[in-house]
Amino acid sequence: MRCTLDKNARQLLAIHLRLAAKLSPRDWEYVDQVTTTQEHLSLKEATARQTKKFEGLGNSKVTSASLNPDRIVINLSGRNISETAKSVLSKGLNFAPAPRTMPYQDFIGAIEPALRFLPQESAEEARSKIASALKKATPPRSSLSREEREALKDLKDNRDVVILPADKGNATVLMERYSYTRRIQEILKDGSYKVIACDLTDTLTRKTSTLFKESGLPPDTIKSLLPQAPAPP
Repeated sequence: MRCTLDKNARQLLAIHLRLAAKLSPRDWEYVDQVTTTQEHLSLKEATARQTKKFEGLGNSKVTSASLNPDRIVINLSGRNISETAKSVLSKGLNFAPAPRTMPYQDFIGAIEPALRFLPQESAEEARSKIASALKKATPPRSSLSREEREALKDLKDNRDVVILPADKGNATVLMERYSYTRRIQEILKDGSYKVIACDLTDTLTRKTSTLFKESGLPPDTIKSLLPQAPAPP
């Protein structure tokens, strides 16, 4: 990405210099004004489109599929759960409730690694615009009712029950924690797994880095493929 941006910047600079050398000062001033105005208009239109999409996303009402919670929420815990809790679980384990406050740190943490591939001047300009946009941003409308939030909190606070995806399908399973722990221990004892003497993450990272360097890939591509803070699963 950075190589492409630098290449485009050099090409634009070359075109800029050629036009400035061939056109009269009056013609050059006219062309410069027209292109600058068009750039501002394009930026304004693009910003308006993205703002409209963002506002529509934040204000749109999230509706769940009309599925029977009893079919996609499998309760093996032997405990009674409320219909509200079933409704929340039926949304699936990938469902993310809308935050009550803007997650500024998450935005910055996700954006900052990408800015490292930009030229310093472009990165600073992007940071300024991003900061301005974040100051104006407002949290989206809640995707859960108050009752659903309370049910979700109760499920989270219940340490005796484990919630996990089913082996097949999109169902959500509730199990007693001791039953889940016993099943995991049985799997670990069947000989398929073994205890290692030390964490091999750094060793595997070095081997992977060496393979990437020997592959002939561009340095920027290798940098983007290597994890910044590798950790075992």
